[in-house]
This record gives sequence, structure tokens and C-alpha cells, in this order.
Amino acid sequence: MKLTHYIPAILLVVCFGACKKKGIDNPSQYSKIYMPQAIDYPAVRSLIMADTTQYIIFGAAYGGVADQSALINVQFAVNPDLVDSFNRKNGTSFAPLPDGSYQLETLQTEIPSGKVSSTPLRLAVKTVGGLEPSKDYLLPISIQQTDAGIPVNEGLRTAYFQIRGEFQEYNRSTWILLEASSMEAPNIAANAFDNNLSTTWHTQWKSAKPAHPHYLKVDMNGTFNVHGFYFVPSNNLATGNPQKVHAELSLDGNSWTNTGTFTFPNVYSKQTFYLHTPVQAKYFRFVVDSSFANTHFTHLLEVGAF
Repeated sequence: MKLTHYIPAILLVVCFGACKKKGIDNPSQYSKIYMPQAIDYPAVRSLIMADTTQYIIFGAAYGGVADQSALINVQFAVNPDLVDSFNRKNGTSFAPLPDGSYQLETLQTEIPSGKVSSTPLRLAVKTVGGLEPSKDYLLPISIQQTDAGIPVNEGLRTAYFQIRGEFQEYNRSTWILLEASSMEAPNIAANAFDNNLSTTWHTQWKSAKPAHPHYLKVDMNGTFNVHGFYFVPSNNLATGNPQKVHAELSLDGNSWTNTGTFTFPNVYSKQTFYLHTPVQAKYFRFVVDSSFANTHFTHLLEVGAF
């Protein structure tokens, strides 16, 4: 969602700049302080789920006809109480950014004399251990006060930062298939990570009918901190899509860590499961424990890790 009801205010600021030299009476009456980040409503910020701190930049700006000749101190405030009113107004259900997941180095900045933009401030966000992946959060930050006697543009006083963290999927182009429980040509096991949704891994179902569990054993060709897996089921919803799945991970290919079992709906869309804690691994076994319609076989389009 991205609303645009602040566009008229922005056009006014642009007009002020364009009309600056046309002899406007009492030009100071048009001067305003505002948050540039409030132009986007909400201000969407996509972050990577990672162990390193990430930063969101914000600040204040001056808009008007008159020259900006004073040092302007600007004080900000975080207003989590505004999340509920934002959700009611816009029909959204954003959660407040959790306490402990973010830190502000300071809430005060200044617009130097002769400048129209403030010294930027940084909002530090901790994603892993602070946010749930693929969940939308909201953090409202407002201009609380200034000391220049210049009014704040009320329509652009508050920036609503919509923050979402996503894990980065690992590159599968160098993965090596070590073993598969079975496959029915031409629907071979390597199709599961060929980045092609028109190909399928299908276990045997004609001359042989091996029972569950079905699995793929893969060398990721490097050591990774694995946070979870995803798979894309087949569009054949009648029979065979994975219902219960687990993964096993290993650094040496001998000792394995079991992720526990996850249960999925029978839908044609990407399915994801997250590990309770990240596991460092070079190898994994992706295991289908049961399939829909109680078939002996399974099939899927893609498997990946992040």
C-alpha cells in the first residue's frame, strides 16, 4: 500500500522554489519544516534478515520562498501509539516495530544556515533476533519541535516507516545433487533446483512404487548459515504434493541435525519453513514424509534454502 494524499503539499513546496524570485509579499508566511520521508505514506523500507545491523536514514527539511538563513534545531520523537490510528484509517494491520529491535543514535538534528536539509539521522534496526521474517511492521517518527519559529507542515510532520525483513535465498546454480530417493524420468531430481518452474521432480510411480519418506541429498558447494527452506509444489493439487516435510543438515555429510517436521496446505504457491535456530551446514537432506491423498509418490517444482 502506498497512498499519495500528500502530493498537493509537495507541489506547493516545488512551486515555492519556482516562484521564489517573483516578488511574493511576506514570503516567510510560506515557510515550513517537514520530513521528506513522510512524502511516501507509508515509507516502505525492505531489509535483509541478517546478523548485522542495518540503518534507515531520516531527517528534516525546509521548504518555502524565503531564504533559509538561520540554524534550525529539530527534535524528533518516536510515536508507536500512532500505529493503531494508522491501521484504522487505512485498513491495515501493521504491528508496531518491537522494542529492542531498533535503536536511535539521537533524536536531535539541525538544518544549517543557508541549507534546506538537516544533518541525516540513523535508525538502527536489528532484523535477526528482532523481527519476524516476512512480517510488516510500522514505526512512526515525528518532528516534535523546532526552535526557529517556522511552523511544521502538519501533513508531513510524521513519517510512517513500514519495515519488513526477508531472508536472502542462497544461490542454487552451483548445488550438486548427491542422492535422491527415486525419480521418474524425465522428471529427474535435479529439476528441483534448476530455477525452472516448468520442470518437476517426481518420484517413481510406474514400474516401482517406493513409499515415503522421499528425499533429496544436496551439497550446497559451500558452508552456509541456514535459517530455513522453501519449496514450490506442483500445480497438480489432486495427488502427490508434499504434506509433511522436514530437513536434515550437516557440515561433514555424516552427522545430521533434524529440523523437526512441518505441515503444509495443498496449494500451488511457494511454501516456507523457518528453523528455530540457524544451523551452519554444507549439506542438506530435504525429506517429504507424506503427500496429499496418501499417495506413495511425491512431486514438486523447486527447493531452496536461505
